[in-house]
Amino acid sequence: MRLAALLLMSAIAVAQEAPSEAGADPGQASAGAVVGPQYGLETSSPRGVIASFQRLSAEFEAAMTAYKTAHDRQSADRIALVLDQWLSLIDLSQVPEATRREVGAETATYLLDIFNRVPLPALDTVPDATAFKPGSPAAYAVPDTPFRIVRIADGPRQGEFLFSQHTVNSAPQFYRTVENLPLHTPGPVRSWGSEIRQFTGPMVPVALADAVPEKLKRPVLGTPIWKIVASVLLTAISVLILLAWNRATTHPDWGGRVGERWRLLLSPLAVLLAGLGLRYFLSGQIIVAGTFAAVTYAGLTAVIYLALAWTFWVLLLAIFETAISRSALPEQNFDAHMLRLIARIIGIVGGIVIVAYGAQDIGLPVFSLLAGLGIGGLAIALAIRPTLENLIGGFILYLDRPIRVGDFCTFGDRSGTVESIGIRSTQVRAKDRTMITVPNAQFADMQIVNWAQCDRMLISQTIGLR
Repeated sequence: MRLAALLLMSAIAVAQEAPSEAGADPGQASAGAVVGPQYGLETSSPRGVIASFQRLSAEFEAAMTAYKTAHDRQSADRIALVLDQWLSLIDLSQVPEATRREVGAETATYLLDIFNRVPLPALDTVPDATAFKPGSPAAYAVPDTPFRIVRIADGPRQGEFLFSQHTVNSAPQFYRTVENLPLHTPGPVRSWGSEIRQFTGPMVPVALADAVPEKLKRPVLGTPIWKIVASVLLTAISVLILLAWNRATTHPDWGGRVGERWRLLLSPLAVLLAGLGLRYFLSGQIIVAGTFAAVTYAGLTAVIYLALAWTFWVLLLAIFETAISRSALPEQNFDAHMLRLIARIIGIVGGIVIVAYGAQDIGLPVFSLLAGLGIGGLAIALAIRPTLENLIGGFILYLDRPIRVGDFCTFGDRSGTVESIGIRSTQVRAKDRTMITVPNAQFADMQIVNWAQCDRMLISQTIGLR
């Protein structure tokens, strides 16, 4: 059903190369391009939407028939190109980005099966753009159906007429009420929705799909059982490969701290590639559909974005650690600590942004979550106020530089040599060799005498005479 995912990458490439004008000459296509009629979509009126839908429906049926016979890459690209245009006739703005193409393709095939049983009205009876006042709400109810073609009020497609958002939910329900009606258009396929569920991508041999027992072709959660089994098996194999990869890349010595940081990058990269690979095979080759596809794609999208955030975090730490190493900064140097802290802050912010985009793609209310995180962040900030004060004190010491590691200083009633300046506290070695740990917030507020920064040393000595 969700054939929109067929060879998504190649479809995008073809769409970029294909001419957009109506009536483009197929003979002028470059080598390797998809040959077939290309239609300019007309969405300025309900009449244009219905005319475009009829043209694309005929092209889709021809492309599907050709693919069923040839089962090659070129036919699959042709289907994907037609679907790209077909989906542009439906308002999918409320569908999560992660499943938008698949849901749109499913809705379009439902509409095709419905209008093969409930004829569309004659074009001369459908209102054109002159029938509606500019800027006012406008809608056209398709006769004998629950579908409406409405003018979009806002967003990137403002002013265009499209099948309304309600179509996505009402199409499957309405199809079940008309599926037993006779077809008014002759054709070899009674239901394209049922036909597409059994289709596979060009990399899956036709003989293999045909050899599947009929019992395993029955749909569960909108997907044939054999495709669910294949998807679970492919996922299990990917997990095993990831575990083996992680074990193989765990080495006792990767060149010290810097090498270890770069080694840690291998795991998130592997998870990211595995998620992208699974998404491609499940949507472009096995072609799962229905509720199973929606849950699977949402899960894979979450894995991909989490792996991307993980990769960003580890990569940033590795880059900063390499910079520290090449600068020959001591391990406990305050500059090294501050660089690591900056890397972590950037990594956290970047990771949150990446995860927020992922949440938006799978349909989570990102802005509400961010508002909740803001309130929760305020509560956390109040709870860890001392830690935040020390962190800010560390920044002040870093920017103001009243002391450095190795300086002999006096603060309050104590004196000693600064041994390390950390994120939370500063450690000073006293004259009696004891270690004094002072929180950065307190240390930044003290009057500090740095004897190492004296340009001249005043020696005041009392000499007694007898």
